[in-house]
Amino acid sequence: MKLNTRIFYYFEHFILTIKKKNKFFQNNFANALFFLFIGFLSGNLFGSCLNTLRELIIWDGFIIFILVLFIEIVNFLIYHSQKRFFFISNFYLKVPNSLFFKSLNYFKLGIMLGFFIDAFKVGS
Repeated sequence: MKLNTRIFYYFEHFILTIKKKNKFFQNNFANALFFLFIGFLSGNLFGSCLNTLRELIIWDGFIIFILVLFIEIVNFLIYHSQKRFFFISNFYLKVPNSLFFKSLNYFKLGIMLGFFIDAFKVGS
């Protein structure tokens, strides 16, 4: 007697999904943690090195613009839908789901976490 019931199919699919996620966790956890910590360090050092950046870039608005532009580009590359248009034209942007973009996303998350923690230090 075969077990080809629907519940057995869902159970096998669930087990296969868990195995895939566990394999991703085993392969990429060290890389993700490294880029998260480097981003966190960069976010914390941003406030300390702001005077040096002010000597290189005249207006603080440009510094914020560059930072927000980096975050928005990474968000678009990671989270955009394949069915959505890029701006108005029929040009679809295809970005491979590679380790580089995932590492860039972890770096971005670390920077934002560093800014968040640094804001509490400034506020107290």
